[in-house]
Amino acid sequence: MAVQQHQQPQARFIDLPHLPETFADSIRTMTWDGLTVRIEFCVTRYPDSGSSTDTRARRYPVCRMVLTPAAAADLSNRLQQTMAALMRAGIVTQKPVGPAPPPPAPPPEPESIG
Repeated sequence: MAVQQHQQPQARFIDLPHLPETFADSIRTMTWDGLTVRIEFCVTRYPDSGSSTDTRARRYPVCRMVLTPAAAADLSNRLQQTMAALMRAGIVTQKPVGPAPPPPAPPPEPESIG
């Protein structure tokens, strides 16, 4: 028995110029539930200087995005390309992965003669 493979039809992009942009300065959570990737984007708000005794910043959610596995893979690939371009431009540097290497051992103390 032959298995039919269905190909996704080509999608045409239709812009929505009035679609608002959402600013985020942090990601609070990112989870994979087995079917989708869920990302919660947040923005940090700082108190006005001298306005209150509570000087703690507050973080608010601004967007909860849910992606299919294919969209999450596409996002990952595009982020890798963007990070490579930022590294080439010197805007970001790659940090080593894993624990920091141990500091060098101190030189041995000279033996006293006498």
